[in-house]
Amino acid sequence: MVTSLNEQELLYVRFIGRTASYRIPTTISGVQLTLEIPSYSTIIGMLSVILGRKYMPKNQAIGIRYTYETKNFDLETTHRWKRDSKNGKITYHGTNPRRRQVHYNPLLEIFLTDTALEEELHYPKRTPTLGRSQDIAKIDLIKRIKAVPVNKGKVNSTLIPVNFTNTKNFTEQNNMLPKQDVMQGVLYVLPTDFDVSELGKIRIPLNFNMFLGIPKAGQEIEFQQNVRPQLYSFRKQDIQPPPNFPWNENEQTVYLYYY
Repeated sequence: MVTSLNEQELLYVRFIGRTASYRIPTTISGVQLTLEIPSYSTIIGMLSVILGRKYMPKNQAIGIRYTYETKNFDLETTHRWKRDSKNGKITYHGTNPRRRQVHYNPLLEIFLTDTALEEELHYPKRTPTLGRSQDIAKIDLIKRIKAVPVNKGKVNSTLIPVNFTNTKNFTEQNNMLPKQDVMQGVLYVLPTDFDVSELGKIRIPLNFNMFLGIPKAGQEIEFQQNVRPQLYSFRKQDIQPPPNFPWNENEQTVYLYYY
């Protein structure tokens, strides 16, 4: 049950769209599969687009919950351009048709400890997208909610950092791992940020880590009591869920990933 004890104020932002596709960073050629859950670096990129500036959540945390109605493959033709590293000239290099996996009717929820972003998010500088530039998204709701830290809870459709060398003591940046040694989900190796400092050049992925994609059905996870809180419980009614909302529990839990 959510009470007023040790409450944390979070900024809740909900996005809806028609399509979404999140390319797996380690795949370049062939059929383009999509991540089941967008990475934390994708969320940072989306926020940077909305804010009109590079956003880096230093000493802040981001929570993700993502779902979609169905998925299928689409035939996509990309137009390729190449930039000469010596003179900076850009030339056309033809088309490249390929099959790409796409999510339909996606719903993305993000939970931010950086509540100072609220005003800027109400007035986006650019159109938010769910992956590709054509996956246009609508900001459906922006709201401050109250949440309380818990050591144990059920999380859905999110990313949890994992490590197989020492699961009891491993600390990844500011993030602790769950207590249990057995968890279910899909493993991904993902960057937590990108270097986009040089205009016109390819983005450079930074800080690759291993994450476990928790499925939509959810999983109970538990953290030690003496570590920094990373699970937060909140009331479903506080986020004003839409009619097709997939999770029915009155008390819900989100995992926060700290930067």
